[in-house]
Amino acid sequence: WVIDLGPEGGDAGGRLVAAGPPEAIAKAPESYTGRYLRKALAKPVPRIEPPTAPKRTGRKKKPAGKKRAAKKKKAASRKRTPRRRTTRS
Repeated sequence: WVIDLGPEGGDAGGRLVAAGPPEAIAKAPESYTGRYLRKALAKPVPRIEPPTAPKRTGRKKKPAGKKRAAKKKKAASRKRTPRRRTTRS
């Protein structure tokens, strides 16, 4: 719903030029807003396709950061060596 006041500003404005839906305002001959709406309503509205989600191809591996690299190094250094068997006589 549009209320168009005018047709000019200051002393020449402030009266109701047109009121109603945009189509009715476009038909009002002395409405500057109507002139704009006539052009805007004459243009076809472009159809915008909704965005589609990207296809998931699988889980992405995270790059090894400093913390992960340090953790791996520490774990590797903690590997146990097999104990020697001792025999009792």
